[in-house]
Amino acid sequence: MSERRQVPRYKFNGVALLSQTAGGPSASITLVTISVCGFGTGSVVALNVGQKGVLTMEWQGRLFRTEVQVAWKKPKGGAGFRFLAVDQENLAILRDICRSHPLEPLTKLAEEPDKIG
Repeated sequence: MSERRQVPRYKFNGVALLSQTAGGPSASITLVTISVCGFGTGSVVALNVGQKGVLTMEWQGRLFRTEVQVAWKKPKGGAGFRFLAVDQENLAILRDICRSHPLEPLTKLAEEPDKIG
């Protein structure tokens, strides 16, 4: 099985705010997966692949805020983001979130045509 993941992903159903700049206008998005490296959302996002933004959310009374970058995006909604420069305090929050949620099972990637058969 070919797998791109370098860290485990966890099922997550949390709401966060995504803005293009710190303190700028933000949109509410739902995170469906999360890891210590990034997250996935099923929401439609205004940012394009490669663009950066700021994610803000609350977890058990603690504020999590970090810069993010769009890694991939689906045309009809859904995107994957990577966390950029997560400090120790925010990393501790991420680890708590991950510890509190079930692992997302690995999925098999589509095989290349010359490998089928």
